[in-house]
Amino acid sequence: MHKQPIIKIENIKKSFKVGKNLIPVLKDINLDVFPDEFSLITGPSGCGKSTLLNTILGLEKPDSGRVLVENKDIYQKKEDQIAKFKSLASFISSQTG
Repeated sequence: MHKQPIIKIENIKKSFKVGKNLIPVLKDINLDVFPDEFSLITGPSGCGKSTLLNTILGLEKPDSGRVLVENKDIYQKKEDQIAKFKSLASFISSQTG
């Protein structure tokens, strides 16, 4: 049986405005994380690791693309559902960080 990813990132883009400049941080990021899989996100300082993790956790909305958790787009949920997800994600993040 083919396993479905528990987290699926599709074409995530995220930029930040610094002064008058728009700085691209995440550019067309795609990622699948499967159950029972151990994944690492590595890279040099300033490459977007924290921005990607915050996007996956629902704390930083991407400019475009989708974040699917258990096949549901976390940014298409109602505000109260997003708040509940962010609360859980923040708890998980604080336990692992």
